[in-house]
Amino acid sequence: MKSKTHLSESTTGAADPTQAFGAAMGQMWQSISSISLPPQALAQLQQSYLQGATELWNQSLHSLAPEAAAGAKPAIPDRRFAASEWSANPAAAYAAQVYLLNARTMM
Repeated sequence: MKSKTHLSESTTGAADPTQAFGAAMGQMWQSISSISLPPQALAQLQQSYLQGATELWNQSLHSLAPEAAAGAKPAIPDRRFAASEWSANPAAAYAAQVYLLNARTMM
């Protein structure tokens, strides 16, 4: 009868991917916990993020309206999303815009 082989017991000697991921997440949370923002700066950051997210949501809803379907879709201002498929698909356009909003907020 064959026994099941675990990832950590592979012949390559590589560590268990789950353990490696857990260690990386632990290090990330440890480094994030040392970051502190003054309460006023954090409140401004949150307000700005919510305003941006609301605008994106409203724009995406407007783009789904029948009268908006005939018009040209606005380009996403980032060369990584330059392909027309990003603009043509409302879900993809929204995901790209939210990604960019999150990246700006984290910066």
